[in-house]
Amino acid sequence: MTNEMDERYPWVPTGPITGVEPALLRDKRPDELAGAFFALASEVYVLRDRMRTLENVLEKAGVIAENAIEDAEDDESQARAREDEARRFSHRVLNQFYRPATSASRVGKKVKDMLD
Repeated sequence: MTNEMDERYPWVPTGPITGVEPALLRDKRPDELAGAFFALASEVYVLRDRMRTLENVLEKAGVIAENAIEDAEDDESQARAREDEARRFSHRVLNQFYRPATSASRVGKKVKDMLD
């Protein structure tokens, strides 16, 4: 990455993190965070709207029966797989609130010397 990128996006790591993890949001104002939240929420809405449109198109074309998705039932194996994926997804997202500030990666002394 160029120095220009480093200056424009100081929160983007340009090499291995050898010390404390970067605080990605320390300089963000609440209005900026709210803006990001609303942008993400609107993207989720658009995806839901497009999914419903796709379902309607498939129903009208006779590819799937009306309410096929709403009426679908998982077998026991599928239900377990869906629950496991939901648990992993929640963990990946929520774990970010509890991760330590120190880097989980270990960088060897030779590599650290080369970075300095």
